[in-house]
Amino acid sequence: MLLCLLSGFLTGLTFVFKDLCFLNIFTLIPLFFGLENGKKGFLKGFFYFAGLNAVTMSFFFNMHPMEFMGLTGIKSFGLIILMYLGVVLFEGAAGGLLIFLFTKYVKKLWFFPLVYALVEIILSLGKFGLTLSDLYITWYKITAFIQSSAYLSGYFITFIILFINLLIYKLIRTKNIRYLSLAVAVLITNFAFGSIRMRLYQCKSFEYDLALIQGNISSLAKWEQGSISKSLDIYEDLSREAKEKYNVSGIIWPETVIVTPVSESSGIYKRVSDFAKNLETDIYTGTFYSAGDSFYNSLIGFDKKGKAYPERYDKRHLIPYAEDTFEEGYSLKEGKFPICIDTVNGKAGPLICIDSAYPQLACKTANENPDYLLVISNDSWFTDSFGVESHFAHSVFRAVENNKYLLRSGNTGISAFITPKGEIKEKLYPVKQGYIVIKKGEIFVEEK
Repeated sequence: MLLCLLSGFLTGLTFVFKDLCFLNIFTLIPLFFGLENGKKGFLKGFFYFAGLNAVTMSFFFNMHPMEFMGLTGIKSFGLIILMYLGVVLFEGAAGGLLIFLFTKYVKKLWFFPLVYALVEIILSLGKFGLTLSDLYITWYKITAFIQSSAYLSGYFITFIILFINLLIYKLIRTKNIRYLSLAVAVLITNFAFGSIRMRLYQCKSFEYDLALIQGNISSLAKWEQGSISKSLDIYEDLSREAKEKYNVSGIIWPETVIVTPVSESSGIYKRVSDFAKNLETDIYTGTFYSAGDSFYNSLIGFDKKGKAYPERYDKRHLIPYAEDTFEEGYSLKEGKFPICIDTVNGKAGPLICIDSAYPQLACKTANENPDYLLVISNDSWFTDSFGVESHFAHSVFRAVENNKYLLRSGNTGISAFITPKGEIKEKLYPVKQGYIVIKKGEIFVEEK
């Protein structure tokens, strides 16, 4: 059990220190030793996945104190502990069950890398699906290594990591040098394939003029009384500057810049519409949206004449217990369909926040044939913790998997422009204010 717990803990550290991602081609070796005799599969799986998530979910503690929810001191810390333990125990139990089924019915360790990748897929499904502990995201900076995910998804990278661990485990157990040779061959082959693809594959040029605005408004400031007007002031000022300096034709604001439900008849809706008209620039913004008796976490857009685009995107994966209810007790509803917003800046395929962490949602959006994927997010809850980077890492994989440029606008970061090869051309780091301009392929960054 201790070997499995140690394996989970060490693997979790590569999520915290992603520059050390290469270490997780070794950190699962203790898990293989733990699984060797096939007994107590549930407990071994539980200890591994609980240990892993105990580290990877530790960014929850950056939410303390939860003043934006009116909680301080022991109440704030107590709620965070409950959320943290809930995730750790849920992931541990779910992972334990799947490992139990493996040890009971499959048994052969050679199949374990495939089973582990399938476990990640299964754990991502449903309302309570979580993906921020998926192994593959730790490698997002190693662009050559992740190119194979363009054909087999990021879960193939998870498979490779597990397969190399297994080969090294076999080397230790048998002292047969051929296992080391095979492990090195797998690693080099994947790198070589990625390097060749990056050299030969030519991305089509990005021909649109867009600005990604990062207002850097904290969770407390975002939800306090009178915050909407203050937030809009910040985003409008940054947008004016981007328009005046770079003459962009479209401006993208992040998730829930507007934190109260709006409709076509609301004053805030009219304010954004008028701003787009006065600036003579498209504006796309995240907002809570009221449609009859239903409320959504949405992205809406206005053209340069202030007219709303007919397509509205509604977030498809709500965070359980966090987004089920919000201001004044309204219940949010999930969006049902992917959409594209057909604008003068091309066809944008929107994803909101955690949507981007689910490959299947991004794939369905890409099937609508957008010119680029557009991710808007608000990670202010987690300040500048490694959790923000883990969330961002998914956007890199979504760009590669779907062969699309990806533009990401985050309230407190990370905002970025990512190529279909997963190259991060420019980004604004967490808790920074500024904007990124993409203008006919040229990129400019302004940080305040």
